[in-house]
Amino acid sequence: MEDTHTTSLIFHTRRYPSSETASSNQLHHEMHQMIRWADSKLNFCAFSEHHISNDGFMSSPMLASALAVGCTNKLLIRNAAVLAPLHDPLEIAEQITMLDLLSGGRVKTILALGYRECEYQLFDVDWEHRGQVFNEKLEVILQLLNGETVSYHGLEIKLEHLPVSPINEIVGIGGNSRPAARRAARAGLDYHPAFHCADTEVEYHALCNKQKVDGRYYAPADKLSFLLIHEDPDKVWHEHGKFMLFDAMSYQNISHTSRVSCRECDAETVQGLRESGAYSVLTPDEAIKHFNTDNSMVINPLVGGMHPDIGWNTLELYHSKVYPAIVSQLDRDGFDAVTH
Repeated sequence: MEDTHTTSLIFHTRRYPSSETASSNQLHHEMHQMIRWADSKLNFCAFSEHHISNDGFMSSPMLASALAVGCTNKLLIRNAAVLAPLHDPLEIAEQITMLDLLSGGRVKTILALGYRECEYQLFDVDWEHRGQVFNEKLEVILQLLNGETVSYHGLEIKLEHLPVSPINEIVGIGGNSRPAARRAARAGLDYHPAFHCADTEVEYHALCNKQKVDGRYYAPADKLSFLLIHEDPDKVWHEHGKFMLFDAMSYQNISHTSRVSCRECDAETVQGLRESGAYSVLTPDEAIKHFNTDNSMVINPLVGGMHPDIGWNTLELYHSKVYPAIVSQLDRDGFDAVTH
């Protein structure tokens, strides 16, 4: 498993149904401002994709990434993940290319299968043969990104503009299964599983070695925790814990029965959620200890649509008290990205 020391922002845009919740306009405006602020202070920001989830979950990660590209110069950006079978492969290849050219290689798009049958129904995609659909679309995407001419819908097509970055630096494969790991290795791409599994990691690297490709395996911490930082965690849990609980329960409501993730949590109360560790509110000193233990920190500053003041307080404490203590350990890629 790759050894990384990173800090990141994650945005899902879920909104707790309450008058206390940030409006859609406010939520997206503050997301924009927080991403701008994060440049040179954190390594990554990340976006994901779901549809018809009834909780406001982000549905357009590629557009969000374009926004992030436009307001930052060094921040690395992750589409984690884009549900490839739901989309036209030509469009995905075009968007990946545009993001690479505009960002100077700062955007990586993780392509994944997804796990919700209703989304396949929404986009009129064959659920029963979704693995085959993914493989076929992935082949087209990679051929186009490599500059090949592809026969598609009776037309011979190719991209007139190509990425300047190596393909395996801007495209990866997500999932949480052995077929997903094999898919990544066959394509010569990095594998970004939803959780760490030693057997899957071994199989992935064995297949990469057999095919003589340099694949990397990136798995989250065994118990990934979404963080807020505050001098008085008890106060935040008491006043805003319902937003975190809403986020956690919404996640559970759209999960598949066979899906396993490092973020699995079946808490039904704020106290249960706090005890689970899936969401954490830490003092600055506790946040430093967390980073030194897990080698990473994932800040979810607008979790559940809570008031942006809480998120900004987290970011300000991170910058003034946490960042100075951990900056020497951080991977420099997120700060020293070379633009083409």
